[in-house]
Amino acid sequence: MTQGHVFVVRGRLEAMDCEAVVIPTDRGFSVRDSWRAAAGLAAPADWPPQRPEHWGSDDVALPARGTTPGGGRGRPRPDVWFADVVVANPADLEQRTRTILAQVFAAYADWGHVRAATDRHVPLVALPVIGVDGGGHDTRRGEAVAAVVRGATRAAADHGQDVVLVAASPADYSALQRAREVLGVPTHLTVGDQHEGDHHHDPLVAAKELGALAAAGELALFLGAGASVGAGLPTWDGLLAALAASPAARAQLRDVPPESMANLGPLERAELLQVALGSSDPEVDSQTVLGHEVAAIIAAARARPSLTHALLASLGVREAATTNYDRLYEEAVTAADGGASKDVHDHVSVLPWDRVVGGRPWVVKMHGDVEHAGSIVLSRSAFVHYDSRWRPIGGLVQGLMLTRHLLVVGASLTDDNLLRLAHEVTHLTTSLQPGVDPARHHREVGTVLTLQPDAAFERVWRDRFEVLAMGDDPRTPISDAARSLAIFLDAVARFAAPTPAHLLDPRYTADHQDERDAARTLRRGAGRARRLADRHAPGWGHVADALEDLGATGDHATHSDPVTTPPPPSAR
Repeated sequence: MTQGHVFVVRGRLEAMDCEAVVIPTDRGFSVRDSWRAAAGLAAPADWPPQRPEHWGSDDVALPARGTTPGGGRGRPRPDVWFADVVVANPADLEQRTRTILAQVFAAYADWGHVRAATDRHVPLVALPVIGVDGGGHDTRRGEAVAAVVRGATRAAADHGQDVVLVAASPADYSALQRAREVLGVPTHLTVGDQHEGDHHHDPLVAAKELGALAAAGELALFLGAGASVGAGLPTWDGLLAALAASPAARAQLRDVPPESMANLGPLERAELLQVALGSSDPEVDSQTVLGHEVAAIIAAARARPSLTHALLASLGVREAATTNYDRLYEEAVTAADGGASKDVHDHVSVLPWDRVVGGRPWVVKMHGDVEHAGSIVLSRSAFVHYDSRWRPIGGLVQGLMLTRHLLVVGASLTDDNLLRLAHEVTHLTTSLQPGVDPARHHREVGTVLTLQPDAAFERVWRDRFEVLAMGDDPRTPISDAARSLAIFLDAVARFAAPTPAHLLDPRYTADHQDERDAARTLRRGAGRARRLADRHAPGWGHVADALEDLGATGDHATHSDPVTTPPPPSAR
């Protein structure tokens, strides 16, 4: 049986590609409006029809009415499950979590019949932190978090299926990561036989190093098509096939045999499609016409951010570049950032169209964006004219290569533009190194995460990129290697050591009295610093800001430590 894994991400249930999402409720089926998007509902009045047929029976978790659980891609959204999360004490959430997940997992036990239709080795169930907020234990949130982690870890191990714990706030996220550390939850990273004793290829060492770079603000991301394929979007070949199958393309290419098109390289196939589609409307630039068709195919997929997107967004990396046209990474960053607005432009700057704002993350769209059809770079002519049109973008990506460690995910470095940019950077740094103190030599450009080992590819990029394969054997199924990639990224996020946003929040009480005393003192200090800043000494605002980032914020800054009383019977 596969060893089940518990992932931790920041985000929202509705922004997660998975088999099932679990929505908290109580015995009376009282559900908060904040879960409507996760259930795919538009209005509060839609809750009663969702009530499971046998709600109130011995089962504490049941699928929404009319739902036939089973998984598989092609569904408009993950299966929606409801779970009674009300228990007397936070410690009881461990067993309740195990029971909920056991009942959900049972519906996906026969995974073999749907696995071929997905890119997942085992089912993935998304679970929020339960038992808090309406669950009655908000003042003892830290205990609830630890209990949920224990219960989810045991359930995943018992059933060989995966769970992703979705944190809606920075405090919950840092508390979940801290709980995994304290409880000794395994990373499930292993070293293959061919890497035994090879520090350079040890995934645990690599995860720690990348996590440290992310924590220090020295990591940047590069996302290729592989990151979005896991969410259900087509590969490059799949995209070309979908374009060729469109009614407009078929009408214009009736005289071109399919085998003739198949003999063309991908750039030439895209060029042929661009010319054919463009001829249907001579007044519109052919690249724009092709771009509209690409955008329509991506929209029709109705994809959600994949687990890979969510894990990368949870790293808190500020700078990213991608050759993908879709907005899935941006949507994952938006979900991780939280807040009422779900407009990606309020959370991440999309270059070159948006301006960079303060400390807001930004992403460079190297090959265009679905919201700007004329920018899509897919055909031979678009690549030929790339440098003259997109040179500033190339320079920006090279700046990341020079100033950051670039983590490449879902790309194989076969893109001509990326190859050229990387070669120019490494040629420059190599040519300038003679006579320079070796301790100051420019490090590798970055790390490439591949699904399968490729000795030739690794040799070509040696000393420029570290190549880390997720599978030890080229025959490893892609779904297995993709899961290994997610487990690796989960470890990177774990070692990124996020700001402990729960540290001074009294809802997350520390284990030791001296820590609780220190936290209480600092909460009071945060309140005093804020009052001083508001009255006559603005400099104290920086002190208040720092303490509030650690949890001494709002009403929590003056709360006393929580008492250990059970929730009232009516709590949900």
